[in-house]
Amino acid sequence: MPHNAMTVFGLSPWVALVVGLNLLIALAGFYLAWRLWQLRNTLAEVADNILSWEQNTHAVLDPAVTPPNILLGQQGIAALRQQYAQLRRQLQQAQRVLDLVGLGTRLLRRRRRSGAKRGAKSGPAGSPRGRRWVLTR
Repeated sequence: MPHNAMTVFGLSPWVALVVGLNLLIALAGFYLAWRLWQLRNTLAEVADNILSWEQNTHAVLDPAVTPPNILLGQQGIAALRQQYAQLRRQLQQAQRVLDLVGLGTRLLRRRRRSGAKRGAKSGPAGSPRGRRWVLTR
């Protein structure tokens, strides 16, 4: 080998260039392999979570279990509707009674007022009719 050529670590410049490029390619490959390994672990976790969600969803929506749950819910709703209808009827009855009480009090007021307008006739114990009794202490 001629001594006048430039050498790196005793190698020709072309050999040093090829070795250097091979080292860079190897480092890039190692970095890519490391990133792919991280991606694989992340995807494995995601797949495990999705599988768990799928199993939980299947357990909740299992055809053998779902119809009884729906039937139970429908029975509960039917019972609530019956209670609501009964309470509504009771409310209507109470409103009718209150309406009758209100009508009765209005009629009594009119009767008392009309009696006071006709003239003050003496009632029991000398009190005039149509006046309200006032309690004093």
